Amino acid sequence: MQRTIGMLLIGVGAFFLTLSPLVRFYAAKQLIALPIDTYSTTRLQAQNGSYFDAGNLRLRQGVTVVATNTVRGDVRASTDKVAVWDTFTSISDATTGSPIDYRQTRQAFDRRTSNLVMCCGAAVGNDTSTKQAGLGTLWPIANVEKKTYQYFDVTTRQTLPINYDGEDTVQGLRAYRFVLNVPHTRISEVADVPGNVLGLGESSGNVDADRYFRGTKTVWVDPRTGAVVNQEENVRSTLHTKDGGERLTVAAFHLKMVPADQQKLVKLANDNATTITVVKTIVPIAT
Repeated sequence: MQRTIGMLLIGVGAFFLTLSPLVRFYAAKQLIALPIDTYSTTRLQAQNGSYFDAGNLRLRQGVTVVATNTVRGDVRASTDKVAVWDTFTSISDATTGSPIDYRQTRQAFDRRTSNLVMCCGAAVGNDTSTKQAGLGTLWPIANVEKKTYQYFDVTTRQTLPINYDGEDTVQGLRAYRFVLNVPHTRISEVADVPGNVLGLGESSGNVDADRYFRGTKTVWVDPRTGAVVNQEENVRSTLHTKDGGERLTVAAFHLKMVPADQQKLVKLANDNATTITVVKTIVPIAT
């Protein structure tokens, strides 16, 4: 039973894969492109979150949840046109240190447009068949517009619109705010779930159930560089019986980027803006 319930949690963390890494743009003569040798970690934290504790078979509420995202560039698989990044996201209970969920993915980006491309073993988990399209972890370099973009949501494995929603100031930096709304979506079937876990009674035996997900992602982007400088994720994952009834809350978090990482991202955005200006102006003049 414990192993089965643990499997219910797989997939919750996929939505957090777009936590912005600390990225330095690769700049050379007449070239501004994504790096291939990046390595970084960013964190989001949720107060008063809730999740189903598979080990103790109970819903834990009012806990602090931390999502940590690590990105590593695959230099060997990357080219002068494509950057390949591997991402690992772990979610844990900050109070007990207990793991809640995890997910890994592999994405390939056009180094100049930041659009996802299908090559180089791109995968969600171990699945290489899912087509990844639109924006992923990154935004257009030095060319962010006030418009709706197409954005790949890893959890539902579909490309959805992410809408321009205004401007804010993040750690002193003017940033564009974009919002992605992921509708209530069935993301998988879970077989042989103990009925008593779903509130069906001890005599109900095992049943098949559907896992659903919905969420809202808010991203703040530096328009000068395309760097994400802040992010929030409000997500909910539930388990439903085949009659459509919602039976179990797998997770409910409102994650916000920690201020220290906001500050790092803003500093990096300012550094990158200077580099881009040099490449666009001073370097052409020198040649």
